[in-house]
Order: sequence, then structure tokens, then C-alpha cells
Amino acid sequence: MPISETRPKAWSASDLSVPAGAEAYLMLGGRVLLAVIFVVSGVRKIVEFDFFLAYMKAFGVPASSQLLPLAAAFEIIVGMAFALGIATRLCAVLLFLETLLLNSIFHNFWTYPLEQRLAQLNLFLFHLATLGGFLYVIAHGGGRFSLSRPDQTRDVDQAGAAVK
Repeated sequence: MPISETRPKAWSASDLSVPAGAEAYLMLGGRVLLAVIFVVSGVRKIVEFDFFLAYMKAFGVPASSQLLPLAAAFEIIVGMAFALGIATRLCAVLLFLETLLLNSIFHNFWTYPLEQRLAQLNLFLFHLATLGGFLYVIAHGGGRFSLSRPDQTRDVDQAGAAVK
């Protein structure tokens, strides 16, 4: 028998396929995990109001005392809507824009002293990854377990072609 016939098949990334029906559950899980960041942050802004107000003022955010309750409400409401899949793409765009704005204000690591720079770089990169998650949802919709209109969700077949 030739050697090539006795070797086990080499593993490749294409061997990683999602079992039938699991994609919708994975999309729901991803949406919920992204949303938790914002819902918890919004609740913390209420519970730890004085801390966050001082933090915003330290960064020179204008009208901090008016913006903070609005930011808390925004994160809780839009985060919950995103988790439930209500206007999923719109929520993803709004949370993307908020994350982009906050990352540029609070985690501009290049402006920090050297001893704080690594921690801020890690936070900056974490937020970049979060932005990537939102881009994925914007591109693919909320999935089957989304309360959004069905036409807002793009299902794809194994080859990546849109399925109607």
C-alpha cells in the first residue's frame, strides 16, 4: 500500500463546521454577550453615578451631569433591544458609534503616561474587538432568534450565498 493511503487525513479549518441549526443559537449567544457589556455599564452608571460623573468631568466631557443619565438609559435600552433582536441592525449601528466615540475619548492610550499605557491599550483593543462584533451583526443581521422583521436577517447557506 502506498504511504499516502495509510496517512490519516490532515486537519484543516474547513473541518470546523457548525452543526445544522446551531448557527441561530450561536448568533443569539453572540448578541446577548455583546449586549451584556452595555446593559451592565448602563446600570453601573446609575448605581455609581458620582464615580462616573467625576470620571467624565476629569476628561472634560461637557454637560456631564446631563449626559450621564442619558448615556445610562441609552446603554440599558439599546443594549436590551439588541439582546432581544429588536431593530438589531440599528442597535448595532448605534452601539458601534457609541463604542467608537467612547474609545476615542476615554481610551486614547497614546496620551497616557507610560505606566498606564498598557492597560489603556488593552481597553482600546477590547473595544476594537467589540466594534468587529457589531460589524458582523450589521452585515448578517440578528439571526433566527431575533424579534426584528424577518427581512432584516440574512440567512446564508453553507457556501455563504444568501438564502431567501
